[in-house]
Amino acid sequence: MKIFKLICIGVTAASMVACGSDSSESQISSKYQGVWQSPAYGQIYAIDDDSLKSYLYTSSYCWLEDSQEDFTTADLEVSARLISNENQLEVFAGYGTEEFSAPGMVFSKIDVLPDVCMQNLTLSVGDDGYQVDYQRDLAMVYEVFRDHYFDFSQKNIDIDVLYQLALEQLLVDSTEDELLEVIVEMLTPLADTHIQVISPDGDDYYTATNKPTLVSQFVAEFAQLYQLPFPIPVELLTPQLAADLNAYIAAMYQLQWDIVAGYAHEPASIKTAANGLIRWFEVDNVGYIYIGSMTGYGESNPDLTATELAQSELDSLNAALDSALTDLTDTQGLIVDVRTNNGGSDYISLAITQRFVDTPATHVYSKQAREGDHRTELVDVLLSPSERVQYLSPVAVLVSANTVSAAEVFTLAMAQLPQVTLVGESTQGSFSDVLSFELPNGVEIGLSNEFYLSPGQDWYEFSGVPVDAAVPFFTLEQRENDQDLVLETAFELLVE
Repeated sequence: MKIFKLICIGVTAASMVACGSDSSESQISSKYQGVWQSPAYGQIYAIDDDSLKSYLYTSSYCWLEDSQEDFTTADLEVSARLISNENQLEVFAGYGTEEFSAPGMVFSKIDVLPDVCMQNLTLSVGDDGYQVDYQRDLAMVYEVFRDHYFDFSQKNIDIDVLYQLALEQLLVDSTEDELLEVIVEMLTPLADTHIQVISPDGDDYYTATNKPTLVSQFVAEFAQLYQLPFPIPVELLTPQLAADLNAYIAAMYQLQWDIVAGYAHEPASIKTAANGLIRWFEVDNVGYIYIGSMTGYGESNPDLTATELAQSELDSLNAALDSALTDLTDTQGLIVDVRTNNGGSDYISLAITQRFVDTPATHVYSKQAREGDHRTELVDVLLSPSERVQYLSPVAVLVSANTVSAAEVFTLAMAQLPQVTLVGESTQGSFSDVLSFELPNGVEIGLSNEFYLSPGQDWYEFSGVPVDAAVPFFTLEQRENDQDLVLETAFELLVE
């Protein structure tokens, strides 16, 4: 899942993460100073000669998200760069490195802070004078979605009606838990995988998928085995039953991999790298690569900046891909399996795709965000061949409804290459990065605000990337027969 927050608090954020670093420069260069606004993302930076303030805002509310003193040009340039003749500021931290990244968040310079930030700044928890006001908090959530959610029409949603219904449920003496429950109920009809409602304690109250996943399939099977209703009511989930359910899910995931591994001639022929996120083997001159995630390759070090972490991720990923593709370079075809890949970062997806590109400036997808009643300028994502080990023979990419987010971006990009065939089930249909707003009360809201389009302008949000050869994934019948029909179909396509 792709989450980006533009605040200066460390590597969990996606931008100004080297704040307050030692530097010989005592001031921020004048070319960066001023007020920078990204209306599509509800973000504002106010930069003066030695400090940066980050604001979040909606139509009626504005609040200070973070403030950094002793801020330098070096701190800024580790995360952002000027583009468009220095008229715009692009934040690339969280989207990759300065040298290799997916499209970042773009800010344009404005003369002064908007009136809502100048005259009606909302206090946050911990500020002197802050007061609990759950009706205000609900109104903020409503405005965040009304102003930024990418498309209510797909599911015929009237957010104004949902807000009024939610407001009626919020009482004067409501608690924070009740506020969170009201917010979740208001947003439930959207049924969007990338929506988040996270309490100040870090608990995510909102769970949804566009399509059934393996987990929901396993829970349904477990309920049938234990003669329980499905969905399983929370009140029936004793600690022991919950433990049994988790064990069943883990066992099914392990079985899925065991069936794949059974196609290798010998267990010893299966190689792994990047802590098991990359696995590969060869069968009868056809290669197989499992890619388990689009994140988690980098060094686990809280002292790394976002760009340093991205470089660490790319270094580890590239080393693993070099090993795998070198071993499989002479095969007549390659199977790339992302059926259980829940996503991560687009730059990882692009770095992998680049290994299969043979034409400079290949258009793999385009991206834009909702901005009021229109959209931001469409950004075309172009890839050129990697300078590292490549694979240019026929490729079958295995996908399913469990292929999510950045893994879908990978699928969409790979689908543009002439030697690639998609096999399995259409993907989950959850492309947009998660636009995150931490409200003044400490509740964090995440939502989808971006459009990912194919070069032909197809939008696969909710529906998922379609496949060339449709085959069901990991059905009960296949498990009972120790079969992977998706894998077998891909193999047949590559050797025919």
